[in-house]
Amino acid sequence: MKKRITPVQLLLIGYVVIALLGALILCMPFSSQDKNGTSFLDALFTSASALSTTGLGVVDTGTHYSTFGQIVILIIIQIGGLGYMIFVAFIAIAAGYRFSLNGKQIFNESIARPGSLEIKKFVKAVIFFTLAFEIFGALILTIFFLDKQNFINAAYS
Repeated sequence: MKKRITPVQLLLIGYVVIALLGALILCMPFSSQDKNGTSFLDALFTSASALSTTGLGVVDTGTHYSTFGQIVILIIIQIGGLGYMIFVAFIAIAAGYRFSLNGKQIFNESIARPGSLEIKKFVKAVIFFTLAFEIFGALILTIFFLDKQNFINAAYS
């Protein structure tokens, strides 16, 4: 008898895979300022913390990680903040994939979405409003930092 993976198990597997992938990238020498890399345990903690949007770190993110490493952490935070299922659903919708009944169940359980909303509309709305608020916040902060830094540094800060 074939044992099926439950939606909750699939969510856990997805979380672990993303955290491990992030940790492997953060271990690479080009992800750190000193080009010596980061220990796997420190990188895993940073990756899992970013994915859960906790924001804890074993090392100082601003001084230890290179710009590349910081961007990787920002991407992991974005995936965790949006919910990696929203992220996967967005990619699937963009590629023209149609969800099966099991896929819809997994998606609904992962984000506690009301069953009456259409997945495509829901994902588009979440991404639109997330990006709108992030862009608005980034513009406000960039304007605030412009008197102390050039535009590129102010926007990155």
